[in-house]
Amino acid sequence: MLTGLRKLRSVALSATVCLTALVSGISNAASIENSSDPSGNAGVWAFSPIGQSFVANGTQLQSIAFSFYQLENSAGDGLITMTLYSGSGFGGAVLGSETLLIDSSTLPISTFFGTNFIDFDFTGTSLTIGQTYTAGVSSSDQKVAVAYGPEAYAGGQLFQTPLYSPLTNCNPSSLCDLNFRVQTVVPLPAAVWLFGSALGVMGWMRRKLPT
Repeated sequence: MLTGLRKLRSVALSATVCLTALVSGISNAASIENSSDPSGNAGVWAFSPIGQSFVANGTQLQSIAFSFYQLENSAGDGLITMTLYSGSGFGGAVLGSETLLIDSSTLPISTFFGTNFIDFDFTGTSLTIGQTYTAGVSSSDQKVAVAYGPEAYAGGQLFQTPLYSPLTNCNPSSLCDLNFRVQTVVPLPAAVWLFGSALGVMGWMRRKLPT
């Protein structure tokens, strides 16, 4: 009986190590990111809303970020609102909205300084893997701009509402993408929960064995 208990302990320990490694490897956030070299900045106030579509690769959204810069205009109230829509474009159902207050005068003045992602928190928003969504930003602050460039992300495109004219080299908008980043959580496979249940059964069996 003592030998059986030792074997059970050994199996339980090995299973625990494997489960820990498995969970730690799949519980990290999945990321979609386009940080390719931009060709220009677009004033958010002039093209509001302006945004980017993407295809979800996780079921729980954490955050969405665009790369922001400043234009040579007078600073406004610093309020930037990002809204998430279902589907491609701004005509779908609104799934969530987040407003940030930033000091636009502290933003980089040129895309030559690299990407300047600012994250909007959408924790708790559910997505469907493989479905298309669109995030758009709006602002009355004439100093705030977002970076865009030639098409670099095959799963979506830039969307804009032109007040004056289409963006340079982005007519139609499908020729371009924003610099953006989407972070989601990858779901746990059902096998992990079954594995955990098996460990629980082994623990119950251990308690039943005489010491």
